[in-house]
Amino acid sequence: MQILVSSDGHVCCDDELIRRLEGVVEGTLDRFGDRITGVDVHLGDLGTHNPVDRDKSCRLEARLGSAQPVRVSHEAGTLTEAIHGAADKLRRAVAFQILQLTETGEPPRDANRQTGGLFGDSGPGVQTGDPVV
Repeated sequence: MQILVSSDGHVCCDDELIRRLEGVVEGTLDRFGDRITGVDVHLGDLGTHNPVDRDKSCRLEARLGSAQPVRVSHEAGTLTEAIHGAADKLRRAVAFQILQLTETGEPPRDANRQTGGLFGDSGPGVQTGDPVV
């Protein structure tokens, strides 16, 4: 599984952070084996200065062969919490997508589907969908 990491420029993505992030993503998704071809990760700092705010974000997009990508996001007070929260959401969303593909042969329909590139807007935390016709 290929993992690509990017950030908004406010988060320092050093080798140690990337290594830890890859370990979390791989460990969370290893049960899905070769079904996941790649994961895009985007880390962000929303820039609030209030310590009680959830100002760190992690967005993940998993690609499952020819199915639409599964996108999740999580905001938290620390980057570690944001990464683990997003990874947990992605595990559940991928399991649901695979279940739907297995049972029906079709991806799940979702009223919150997105079009466009990686995280085209700031919609809900879990987003799946089929192509727009």
